[in-house]
Amino acid sequence: MGRSSEEETHAHNASKKVDKMGRSYLLNYMSAVLQTQNELFATSNYIMEKIKEMFGDQNSAARHVAMKALMNMHMA
Repeated sequence: MGRSSEEETHAHNASKKVDKMGRSYLLNYMSAVLQTQNELFATSNYIMEKIKEMFGDQNSAARHVAMKALMNMHMA
């Protein structure tokens, strides 16, 4: 049995809200230079991909902290 349109809308809106929070969290903990480079990106996933491209594996501890915070937001 499929979801109703109302359930899909609610799920979509909730997903957008969580992503917006994650994006805000990521931008708040970046240096001013990184904020400027990433503030126009639409989603937290896109920002994380760009950070991976920029830094590769050299900053895996910081990326781990950011991902953990994002996952905690998704669970809340």
